[in-house]
Amino acid sequence: MLFLSALAIGMIGGLQNVTTEVPAPSSDGSEGSAVTSVAERAVREMGLVETTKLSGQSGDLVNVTVHERPSMWDMYLNHCPKWRPVNHVFFQVANVFFLLSFLAPHTASGLVWLRVALMLGCAFSGMWAWSIECYLDAVLWNSAFIVINFIYFSIQFYLMRPIKFHKDIEEVNIISLTAL
Repeated sequence: MLFLSALAIGMIGGLQNVTTEVPAPSSDGSEGSAVTSVAERAVREMGLVETTKLSGQSGDLVNVTVHERPSMWDMYLNHCPKWRPVNHVFFQVANVFFLLSFLAPHTASGLVWLRVALMLGCAFSGMWAWSIECYLDAVLWNSAFIVINFIYFSIQFYLMRPIKFHKDIEEVNIISLTAL
């Protein structure tokens, strides 16, 4: 709980201006004994860090200024400056069938509708995972979901069948009712 509180305070508080001193690169362009970590390079590439040489010193230190952002939420809300293209049509059709399954009414025929729409959604999701993205785990999961939904569909469809007796038994039942 303490960790979550500290995380929330950090996110609400936003980034602070930080000035630190790091060893400067040598004159030949290498960084000397200081090795820049991947995280430091990523921060510089994102434009959050601006390096300037300190004046009046021996030249082996660099002043690093981190530009202030209004809050940490900007990093989460604006993290996609360029969106990837829309997924394949199999992915879209699968999600349409998932939507339709959520709209099924609370009736016996609604349960059949639910199971059929879920099976079709999983089938299209599996086809997308198999033919477009090549995700074996997604194909296996969707196959398992199809089998489970088919079993429930079969049971529900069996329970919905009309129950009819043989004609002779129906006549016996009618005769016994009229005798009363």
